[in-house]
Amino acid sequence: LFVSISTAVVDSGMSKALVQKAQVTEIDYSTVFIFNLITSVMLYLVLWLLAPFIAKFYHEPQLVKILRVLSIVVIVGAFGITQSAKLTRAMNFKTPAMISITSVLISGSLAIILAVNNFGVWALVFQQLISALIITVGLYLSCGVLKTYRFSVKSFALSFNFGWKILIAGIYGQFFENIYSVFIGKFHSATTLGYYSRANRMAHMS
Repeated sequence: LFVSISTAVVDSGMSKALVQKAQVTEIDYSTVFIFNLITSVMLYLVLWLLAPFIAKFYHEPQLVKILRVLSIVVIVGAFGITQSAKLTRAMNFKTPAMISITSVLISGSLAIILAVNNFGVWALVFQQLISALIITVGLYLSCGVLKTYRFSVKSFALSFNFGWKILIAGIYGQFFENIYSVFIGKFHSATTLGYYSRANRMAHMS
């Protein structure tokens, strides 16, 4: 829940604003990139500080380290948001799909190897990190780096005016999509939550 909401806030609907604009300049891309990166770092610091309280809520001391490491995906993902928007504008959906499949295969295989070697829950943590890293690298290999890194207040205002509505909808959706997991994890065992999470994900795949 915490990482999902943070990811939604980082985007803030800004990438959707880039996609819907008739004309997009390099300044627009760089403005969104800089905003996303700064926001991701700030949210990571918030999650770092909240980690002990979240661990106390679940009575799981190990969640402090787990959340602080897992939250790195928020920063890693922020690097690829503008590249993803470029591919969407170009109607190129094949490339992101291939990148996603590659990330699943590699990170999933790594998670299995780590699990077999008794890494426990850290196998899942590293799986998420490697997956996010592969996706971001793949997006950069497909689109390249930005041509400029400048922030425009005017460009930001126009994008955010469109994106904040999507931001609210995204936070709302992530909250209610994950709220069951919060209470199942609080009042039941981690195993029960694991069964629920797997079953819920499989239901969404069908």
